[in-house]
Parts: sequence; structure tokens; C-alpha cells
Amino acid sequence: VLNGIEVVNEDTQKRVREAVVKLGYRPNIIARSLKTQRTRTVGILIPDISNSLYPEIVRGIEDVANIYNYNIILCNSDLNLDKEKEYIYILKEKMVDGILFMSNSLEDMCLDIIQKLDIKTVLIETTVYNKNIPNITIDNIKAANEAVNKLISNGRRRILYIGDHKDTLNASAYRYKGYIKALEENGIEI
Repeated sequence: VLNGIEVVNEDTQKRVREAVVKLGYRPNIIARSLKTQRTRTVGILIPDISNSLYPEIVRGIEDVANIYNYNIILCNSDLNLDKEKEYIYILKEKMVDGILFMSNSLEDMCLDIIQKLDIKTVLIETTVYNKNIPNITIDNIKAANEAVNKLISNGRRRILYIGDHKDTLNASAYRYKGYIKALEENGIEI
């Protein structure tokens, strides 16, 4: 009856539904997930919840997850690679249906673990160009270029870039490229 398989007569279905309400019955999600191999749970892995970017994104994810009857597990890595790796294993043990991985870079070690454990993953604000992992991000080069051009159009000529930009393929490195491009396009010394 609870699975919607109509092999029980209508009177019995009605009595079962009344008993469910009266007893406050809720199905055992763990038992159900062992059979279906789905937990209706998504893991969210973020580097630092105190960064003002993440709470609003997490809130949006939770709102959409609730619409589709999904739960979330939030993991805050504190920008610690060892913690990040451990959380990936924990989320796999919790049998999450997938991970939303938020970061401005993805270490190869974490990527290897995700692929080895075969966890469905969507990257947010990071991109791995040589792998087939879906991602959600902005064009950081274009965004930085537009921001610097806006400063220049407002009469600014001495524009400082603060951020990481070497030896990584992360959002900061792409923003740096956009910064450099805008300065060069406008004949401004770096």
C-alpha cells in the first residue's frame, strides 16, 4: 500500500492509510535506501562557511532540495585538504546520491578519490577541463576584465589585483588573466 502497488483492495488500503496516520508511521529511510541504492541525500562540500559567498548558495540548494524531497549534509573543510578528502569518504559512507563540491580549485587528490569512489559530483565555482565532470561557474576572465574596465571607465588608472594567480587553475588565476587583459587593452602598466 505504501509503495503505491495496487494489489490490495480499497478497504484494506484505507485501513492501512488510517493506521499510518494514527501511529505516525514513517518508513525507515536506511532500509529503503539499501534496496533502492538511493538516499535522497546530497552532500555539499564547501571550503569555509564563514565566507559570505557560501551561505546564500547553500540556502538556495537546501530550498531546491526540499522541493524535491531531498536532504542535505553540509561539510565545511576549513580550507584543509585532509579534511576535504575525509569528507568525501564520509559522504560516500553515508551513501549520498551525489556531491556538490564548492571550491575555487580542486586538488588532483580529491578528484582521484571522487572518481575512484564513483560519486556523482557537480563542481561549483571550479572547473576541471581534462575530466568529464559537470560544473557551474562563471567566466572569471570575462568578469574580472569587465570589473577592471569599469574601474578604468570611472577614471581609475592604478588598479591593484590581490589574489592567488600562480601554479593553479582556479578562479583567482582566471580573474588575474582578466585583470591583465583589461590593463593591456587600455595601455595601463601592470
